[in-house]
Order: sequence, then structure tokens, then C-alpha cells
Amino acid sequence: MIKPYVVVCLLLCGCGGSGSGSSDDVSGGPTATQSSITSFSVQGTSSPLLPTQPEPIDPYENNGVFTVNYDIEANGTVDIELSVVDDNSAFILCGSESTEFYDKDCGPDKSCDLTGQISCQFTPHNLISCNGGPTTDLTDFFDQLPQRADMVLCVNRHSGGSSTAVRVEFR
Repeated sequence: MIKPYVVVCLLLCGCGGSGSGSSDDVSGGPTATQSSITSFSVQGTSSPLLPTQPEPIDPYENNGVFTVNYDIEANGTVDIELSVVDDNSAFILCGSESTEFYDKDCGPDKSCDLTGQISCQFTPHNLISCNGGPTTDLTDFFDQLPQRADMVLCVNRHSGGSSTAVRVEFR
């Protein structure tokens, strides 16, 4: 009679192993047509007073400069977009419900990598620009200042995309 612990040992020992160099990614990474956001963070113009508060973006602190950090898993090139959406929105949206202020193709043979940092500046005139790119006027987005919003990172590919957000407060 085979003891139950022997069966469990055989089952566990049969998993994993050194393999033969298979190209199948069973770790949950992206397939040839998918992308996933591994991390996304915003370092505001100063630190929030409490860790639970949104990241402050203030044109009068640190000259309005804030930093966006991201890490994306993808096979090939992706379109990276940064936008803001009203913090009362029920969903994290990319597109018509958001105000986009950064858009770049990233990946192999492109000017930006899938892991990186974006330096942005918010001015007293409600203008925002990132990495020396075009300026976007956020005046129509704001009801009043200060205003909380979700800063959204969208990663798009031909067959779909993913998004995530960080709560910020424009001042």
C-alpha cells in the first residue's frame, strides 16, 4: 500500500524542475498581444501630510515638478498615455472621459523603455507638460483648486490595454 505522503511527495516533486527552455510563459506575464502594468506611482511636488492623502501637485512647490514612475510588462511596443480623470468617476477610464497630457510609444527600438520615469511640470496657469513635450491646458478640467483627481496610466496595444490610477491633488 502506498502511503499518502509518498503520493503527495511524488506530485510535488513532479512540478517545476529545470525544464528544457520552453518559451511558454506560465508565470502570468504578457502574451504576444497583451501588456500589464507591474507598477505605477506618482511622487508629488512635496510629500502628503499623511500617507493616506493624495499626492500633492502644487505649482508653487518644487517649481511644480513631479515624477511619474512606471514598469510595464509587454512583448513589443506599447502606447503609454498619462491622463487625469475626475476622482468621482466610477471607473478608471482612458479616452473620452479623461484629459490626456502625455502620449508616447515605448518598447524595443523606441525612445522610451517599458520601465521608466517621466518628469512633469504643473504651472500656476494650469499648464502641464512632461519630458519637454507638448503642453496641455487643464483649466477646463478643474472645477476649482485645490481639486482631487485620479492620474491614470494607460497602456495600449493593438488588441487591448490596461490602466491603473493614483489619487493626486492639484493645488
